[in-house]
Amino acid sequence: MHLTNFTGALPPILATIGLLTAVGAVFGVAYERTGNLAVPVAVHGLYNLVLLSVSFLSL
Repeated sequence: MHLTNFTGALPPILATIGLLTAVGAVFGVAYERTGNLAVPVAVHGLYNLVLLSVSFLSL
């Protein structure tokens, strides 16, 4: 789903795809270990909160 958002140079796009793949793997492991979909959803929310906070603080 996120891949449709990319435009620009190829190296940053590939780096972002690698990062999203790693983060997605963490979400998958969280689900596999707990068997509860709420856990990766919560981890995703926390990840988004961290990204938003870092983005806000860098202004």
